[in-house]
Amino acid sequence: MRARDIVTVRYADGRFEVLSLDGAQATLPKQPCAA
Repeated sequence: MRARDIVTVRYADGRFEVLSLDGAQATLPKQPCAA
């Protein structure tokens, strides 16, 4: 996700939405979460 400036979300019913990642670096941690 960090390599692009948008993310596309596709829902089970076939709809999709394009979301901007502008400012995401302020909310996303530098290291991915471990499960």
